[in-house]
Amino acid sequence: MAELKGTQVAAIVVPFTDADKYATHDAEYGKGGFRSVETIDLRDEIPTERKTKGMVVRVNETGLHYYWNGSAWTEWLPKGTMLVDAMFDINSTNPVQNKVITTRINEHAAKFDDIYSKIENIPTITIDTALSTTSTNPVQNKVITAKTQAIEVSVANLTSIVNEIPIITVDTVWNATSNNPASSKAIESTISPIRTTANSANAKAEAAIPKSYIDDTMPENPVATRVPSTKLLGTVSAVANTAKSTADSAMTAANSAGSVANAAIPKSWIDSSIDGTETSNDSVPGSKAIVDYVKTQRSAIDISLNTVTGRLNTIESWKDTIGTKGAANGVASLDSGGKIPASQLPAGYDNVDMLQSFVTTNPSSNMQIGQKFYNTTTKKIFTATSATTGVETAVEGGDKIYINITENKSYRWTGAKMVAVGDGSGVALGTTSSTAFRGDYGNTLYTNFGSGTNLQGTKGARDFFYNMSLFNSLANTSILKDLVVQPEANFVRLQNDIVYLIGEVNTGDGYDIPAATTTKAGVMTADMYKTLQEIEKAVFQLELSVVPSSDQTFEVGSDYTPTISLLVKRKGTNITQSASISVVGNPSLSGTLSSDHQQWVPSKAVSVNQKLTITATYNGQSVSKVYNIYFKYKKYWGVSTSASLTSSQVIALAGSTWADSKAMGATTFDCTGGKYVYYVIPSSLGTPEFWVGGLKNTDVVTTSATVTNASGGSTTYSIMRLANIQTGVLSVQFK
Repeated sequence: MAELKGTQVAAIVVPFTDADKYATHDAEYGKGGFRSVETIDLRDEIPTERKTKGMVVRVNETGLHYYWNGSAWTEWLPKGTMLVDAMFDINSTNPVQNKVITTRINEHAAKFDDIYSKIENIPTITIDTALSTTSTNPVQNKVITAKTQAIEVSVANLTSIVNEIPIITVDTVWNATSNNPASSKAIESTISPIRTTANSANAKAEAAIPKSYIDDTMPENPVATRVPSTKLLGTVSAVANTAKSTADSAMTAANSAGSVANAAIPKSWIDSSIDGTETSNDSVPGSKAIVDYVKTQRSAIDISLNTVTGRLNTIESWKDTIGTKGAANGVASLDSGGKIPASQLPAGYDNVDMLQSFVTTNPSSNMQIGQKFYNTTTKKIFTATSATTGVETAVEGGDKIYINITENKSYRWTGAKMVAVGDGSGVALGTTSSTAFRGDYGNTLYTNFGSGTNLQGTKGARDFFYNMSLFNSLANTSILKDLVVQPEANFVRLQNDIVYLIGEVNTGDGYDIPAATTTKAGVMTADMYKTLQEIEKAVFQLELSVVPSSDQTFEVGSDYTPTISLLVKRKGTNITQSASISVVGNPSLSGTLSSDHQQWVPSKAVSVNQKLTITATYNGQSVSKVYNIYFKYKKYWGVSTSASLTSSQVIALAGSTWADSKAMGATTFDCTGGKYVYYVIPSSLGTPEFWVGGLKNTDVVTTSATVTNASGGSTTYSIMRLANIQTGVLSVQFK
């Protein structure tokens, strides 16, 4: 079974517009009707499934027509075929044409005229009825006889000529087997019903709707005497189907709502009070009942809350444990890339954009691709697309934060201008005289020195040193002398002469300051310090910023020098120059790192797919980012009046994108004026299916050719087009 070329449909097929000239079907694949073939053999090859009794086939080889009588082909002659003689023939059975008869009659008419003129020239003779001696009339019997004989001869000749005229029998009714011509009456009786039918058809035609009265779009002001086209009805049908689908969805939702309503709790099952002794699960408390019950249990709830608060304070003072990774009050975990998962970060953490600086005019040199600037004149964001050019885009509002890297300040967009975040001064976070104290540092101080038992220890230390200052005012009094501090694993020992107070000397082995506990202050042990270091590394990760910040794609045949800008931070501080930076290429690619570690430049441009892994290491911590450069061919699509395309015509088509797949979603092709639909892809992607207006179309012309792109890259492409030229606006999908 061979596949047929064309569009498989379940309804009548029409062109897109009445200006289209291509055929909508091929008689070869139709059933019955009239068709033409070249030879008798081709006539006999017509399958039974495509033959109907009475169908007619013309064989061009013989010039004859044949009709199918249900079991065999029979030669067919159209009704009314009649042979008419062009001259008199006494052996012919055909009627004589009017011209021949008229010619012969005209010939004999001339002879009759000659005889008549001769008769008129005979003088008038009075013939006596009897002999008379007084008559003056001559009797010329001889002359009369001679004349009479001449007339008799002429009449005899005329009779012979008339006898030679054949007798034509004229039929008074139609007879398919008769060779006689039909009389006017017979013709009229047959033509009359035909005339009546024609008049009726003419009346119906005059009452029919003109083609100009058929609408192909829905008019804003409908007219009762106009009708929609089949195509428009199809569109209306599709809209109706969509409406039906929406109605069905609404019905489904209504049924679901009914099910929910049926499963809802009846009002009679809502209790108006709670006494604490309920055992049934068939009822629920009302809002007022809950409020009243909570009020009666307020005291017990307060006690429970105080207990919980106390436990939370204890948990928050976790000093002997790191906490659980990835859990509340624990530490954040790291994923396989060494980063904190998004699920463990607060909402909006990534809604931040970095600005190099605020400018009054857009920069035009020394930029790096991806760098952003805020133009205070145009009030737009300027993004560098090369070292000298860029594009402006509108500033995004909402909850987005913009950080001015140069000022180290945060801003938000009001809709009209940038304003500093905070008290209006835009003070940045840090530990210098021009920055605000960081909240996490403050929370650490508060946790360790400003709350609970720790607060009491802080106050005690303050009072101790205050009292020492009083002793210091006494003459010849030393507070600390020859102090030797000996750190141990779990305590600190103060040895030798330690404290002298008004001459008193406290000597001996010294005093051991024990390690801090959950209830008492003390020195930090080695394990505590190690734990603190681990916490610090877990909390204060290295931050690596790379520009370009995302992968890039270029056309095969071009090359690109991937200059990379680097920024490494820890705890908000730029440590780029202090960090160790490595850039590893796959395939291998060497390069040079600037002395300040802020820029890496490859030794050569790349023209094939390249993967770069950038790693920053500092104080035992590492962070990496991967940057990919892809080189791809494009695919092209559009319309053209040409039946074939050259390489330059292919890349000049209106549409193009990276050739990642042979498929492409529904795309509009405007073929107004008569154009072909083209879709051109690298042959390596395979052969797609053409779906025109939602119907699969296999009548596609495909040629293979080498296409050279604008960057000089060449490969074999499949140049595909619909076989027929189109004149409308088509929606084509490629699968």
